[in-house]
Amino acid sequence: MKRITLLLVTSAFLISLLGCQQDNNNPKYAEGKDTIESSDNGRYQIMKGFDGTEDYISLVDYKPVIEEEIISKISSYKKVKELLLVKGDQKYVILDTEHNKVTKYTNLHSVPKEYQSIFKKMK
Repeated sequence: MKRITLLLVTSAFLISLLGCQQDNNNPKYAEGKDTIESSDNGRYQIMKGFDGTEDYISLVDYKPVIEEEIISKISSYKKVKELLLVKGDQKYVILDTEHNKVTKYTNLHSVPKEYQSIFKKMK
């Protein structure tokens, strides 16, 4: 009887541990039909939008509390290792998903030298 009780308690404990493991297939921040690309478990998403007159693409940060549009009207973007380089209308953003850091630049000359050539090649 003690063995059966111990076996039941042990198996219940193991099943509860399996239920608590993180599922990387389901992002924490859900992707919608307008999501083109996402990173950092869905927190940062490149999304399609419409402002009433034209279609555009934007980069959105879904923080736990507030949704913030980082850059609207993206002309192009490129993944480089853990970085997402985003080019907008006279705006440049480097999103480091490994360190959860967003850096915004207003002109190409302020972008770090190693990324300037990549941004120049982007349309």
